[in-house]
Amino acid sequence: DYVDCSSFHNAQGYKDLSFPDVLTEEWGRLLGYLVGDGLWNYKSRVEVTVEHDETWEALKSLYTKLFGGFSVVMDKRTENTGSIKFNSVGMRSFLHDLGFRLGTDRDAKMVPWSILQSPRSVVQAFLRGLFEADGGVEADGKVVSFSTASGRLAREVQVLLLNLGIV
Repeated sequence: DYVDCSSFHNAQGYKDLSFPDVLTEEWGRLLGYLVGDGLWNYKSRVEVTVEHDETWEALKSLYTKLFGGFSVVMDKRTENTGSIKFNSVGMRSFLHDLGFRLGTDRDAKMVPWSILQSPRSVVQAFLRGLFEADGGVEADGKVVSFSTASGRLAREVQVLLLNLGIV
């Protein structure tokens, strides 16, 4: 069954927000991007660092559909790198309650509890977002890699992959 999100709806902040009743594949993919390249320490916004064209397009689409909009700030030091953000205390609080925990250091990242309790399709969407952010393909497509400073995240991702039959 899909994770019930209705108990985490809130009225924090000034924006009129639309929260999902259940954690869908789109929310799972967004959480994957956030765990991989999201900023965990801002209380008033949902932000992801982006570099690749296909990731820009995917995140613009997700932010528009899930939040109703976004803003972009480009990094002047490198070409095509920047961040996509949605300013909202209420939405950040909602994501915190789903397991994208405020104040988490890079070496303490984890798979959100809501993903661990989600159906296979949502877990797959989460992994898609996570691997697009922090994964890679090498050796002519024969080797898939994932990089993280968090031992916990590495172990939890390994369990998710094992549950999908990926060894």
